[in-house]
Amino acid sequence: MFAYCSGIGQTVPLSAKAGFCAGKGIMTARGWRVRPFLAKVHRYAGLGMALFLIVSGLTGALLAFYHELDQALNPGLFRVQERRTAALGPDALVAAVQKAYPNTQVSFLALHRADRESVHVRLSPGNQSADGKPNVPDIDEVYLDPYDGRILGGRQTDALRADRIHLMPFLYGLHRSMHLPERWGVWLMGLVALTWMFDCLVGVYLTLPSYRNPKTSACRTVGYSTERNWRQRWKPAWLIKRGAGAPRLNFDLHRAGGLWLWGMLFTLAMSGAYFNLAQEVFRPVVSLFGTLSPNPVQALPKRSGVQPAPQLSFEAAIERARTLLPEQARGMQPDFVGYMPAQGVYRVGFQEQGRGESAFILGFEQVFVDADTSQLRGRRGYGSGTPSDKFLAWQFPLHSGQVLGLPGRIVVCITGLATVMLSITGVLIWNRKRKSRGRAAQPVSR
Repeated sequence: MFAYCSGIGQTVPLSAKAGFCAGKGIMTARGWRVRPFLAKVHRYAGLGMALFLIVSGLTGALLAFYHELDQALNPGLFRVQERRTAALGPDALVAAVQKAYPNTQVSFLALHRADRESVHVRLSPGNQSADGKPNVPDIDEVYLDPYDGRILGGRQTDALRADRIHLMPFLYGLHRSMHLPERWGVWLMGLVALTWMFDCLVGVYLTLPSYRNPKTSACRTVGYSTERNWRQRWKPAWLIKRGAGAPRLNFDLHRAGGLWLWGMLFTLAMSGAYFNLAQEVFRPVVSLFGTLSPNPVQALPKRSGVQPAPQLSFEAAIERARTLLPEQARGMQPDFVGYMPAQGVYRVGFQEQGRGESAFILGFEQVFVDADTSQLRGRRGYGSGTPSDKFLAWQFPLHSGQVLGLPGRIVVCITGLATVMLSITGVLIWNRKRKSRGRAAQPVSR
């Protein structure tokens, strides 16, 4: 059966499956309902996220080169004079830190460093004081001369200060939580990341060719009349029109930029959701598709009260952890060691040579050793993990760009700047349409 379309003066199929005539070409009923709705979703989700994505994009572009920028800003913290004498061992370095900062605990001691580079140490609160409250240190990050244990300087990484020594940690806090108190900022940015993931899917759908012929605005014959195939009709969405005016250029930058970088944008959104909502959302969802090994950091039971000093030294813990490595990780080098007083265990990290510097080198293993009995309390690694564990292990290299080494970090930096551009152009598109609708709604004076 056929019906006459009064809007264009043509006969068209009456079947709902075939479509209907809306005066602007044939469009299926499904497309007519879904596309305008998703356009509104994209518009208002983008507006709601714009400020957060601008901040996240700018800070993320800089954080791709966190270490290099931090070194350039604070050479006194990072650079040391190379000497012919041997560097101090972990126990001597820890003793130097504990002497300078009593009532603290070394939670991270870097074991791998470049030439002429200092040793990086992180501090956590030590045993509880007499009033039952933890001894919170004034600083939580320290840098040492590896040859004599001299303290080169330190800082409080969550301080709301943007001076030279605190700038990079300040940008990291802004990127991850907007410096909002407790977990509120982390949850907020995690929600933004989830919304961004969904909006990436909506955005790419809206660039697809509509169900009608884009070259005509009328139903030409019975059924569809397509002059170009689907791929050809999608091609303009990937291009920026030469010599176009500002509104068209702005629109093309938003649409084409989002398409060309879609894979990176979605990847950054997904990995961002992992970092901020790992326990709340990401791990439960991933566990639906495969087995996840428990993370010993969260799974190991915690002890209460004032904890005694560990029986095992840092150096002994490293050597013991080396013997507990799984077979596939035997050739890995120690990367860091730290003590977890609440659990009473040492955490020793090993990594494959070149990890974070060369492309597709992801191997790592963490061994948890009992600080009193030297028994194995847990393991976590890439090679020894399940497929789901490996999927989670990919998130940091993908988010930071380290999965491809230096080229990957450059791509992440460019994508961060592009995210700022896409957010700004999206707001400009909305503002122009808002003004156009306002002018159209004004009564015409006679």
